[in-house]
Amino acid sequence: MDWQALQNRTNTAALAAFGAAIVLDGDVVQGDFHAPADEVFLDGVSAMASKPQVVLYDADVPAAPVGKRCMAGGASWIVADARPDGHGMTTLFLERAL
Repeated sequence: MDWQALQNRTNTAALAAFGAAIVLDGDVVQGDFHAPADEVFLDGVSAMASKPQVVLYDADVPAAPVGKRCMAGGASWIVADARPDGHGMTTLFLERAL
C-alpha cells in the first residue's frame, strides 16, 4: 500500500467535505476553520477547541506563518502558532486581529 498516496487522498477528501476558502497572507487557500467553541465528536468521544484554528495543507502554509493575517469564519485573525501534524496538514492557531 502506498501510504503517502492514501494520506493525500484522505486529506483532499477531508478538505473537500469540510473546508472553505481561507485568505492567508493574501493568498486564497482551502482550509477547515474551527471557531473557539467548536466541539468535535468522534466515535462517542468529544473534544473542545479552546482557540480558533484552521487546518490546511502543509504546502499552503507560508514560510514563517506566525504573525501573518488570516481571514476565516467571517473574521480577521493573526496566526499565533503553527503545528504540522506529520501527515501533510498543518494546524494554525489564531488570535483575533485588532
